[in-house]
This record gives sequence, structure tokens and C-alpha cells, in this order.
Amino acid sequence: MLLEQLLHTTLDYQLDTLVGPGITKIKASGGLPDYQNFDFEPKDLIKQCTQMYTSFAKADSNEAVQIIGRGSRYFKASTFTKAGKFAGKYSLFDREKLAERDPFIQKLQAHSQQQGAEEEVDTPEEFLCEMTYCIMSNPVQLLRSRKIIVCYI
Repeated sequence: MLLEQLLHTTLDYQLDTLVGPGITKIKASGGLPDYQNFDFEPKDLIKQCTQMYTSFAKADSNEAVQIIGRGSRYFKASTFTKAGKFAGKYSLFDREKLAERDPFIQKLQAHSQQQGAEEEVDTPEEFLCEMTYCIMSNPVQLLRSRKIIVCYI
């Protein structure tokens, strides 16, 4: 499960960087960067990320939505929509493959709205992870320091 979360968090970050607000981090100032010098093809990377998400969704879309949604730091349903528009604009996939993603994106949007409603609830600080600032799913209090951490066992 931890591996799945790391994978999805990494994919969420990649997609956010390539089509979301993170795009400003990779744009060069004063003109377009020379991607060929670095063997960097953003379109190929977006296509690969999209293919991975499509594969996860085909296996079990409900579970994929839950896992992807946990990575709230970079997860935004709008990023998935932008990636779909980008893929359509540059013909990265045929129309059928793009249409396969629509129900999955709708589930992600519904999950995102539900998360937004949950975030409006005040959560005590001791139940939030210090690194991600998300609600801990399995908190454990250490005996000596009385500090609360997440238990992955």
C-alpha cells in the first residue's frame, strides 16, 4: 500500500508539474528551454503518466481514486482534466482512449469535492501529520516524547 501511495504521489507531482500550476517551474525565462539537450520530452512524459493512471483505473477505479486522492499535496482533479485536454490537443491518444478516462476523471472530481467538504472541518493539530499536514490514518503516541506519529506497521 505504501508503494502505491508513493507511486501515485509521484505521478500526481509529475502531472502537476507538467500541466498544472507547476509548469512555471520548468519554463525557462527569456524563451523556450532546449529540451533536446537534456533528452526531455514533456509530451512523452504526460502520455506515460496518463497511460499509468488509465491502467490503474482499469484495474480498480474506486481504489485508484481513493489512493490518488490521499496524495492531497499535488492532487487536483483539474490537473487530470488539463492533462486530458493536452493529450487531445497534441493527439497523444485516439478519441476512444481519451473517452475511457472520462468516468475516471468524473470520480476524481467527485472525490475532490468530498475532500473539500472534509477540509472545512476543524481537525485538532495532534491528528495532522507534521510533514503532509493531512489527517493521520493510524496515529501512535511515542512513550518518552509523547509525540504522535503515523504507524506504517
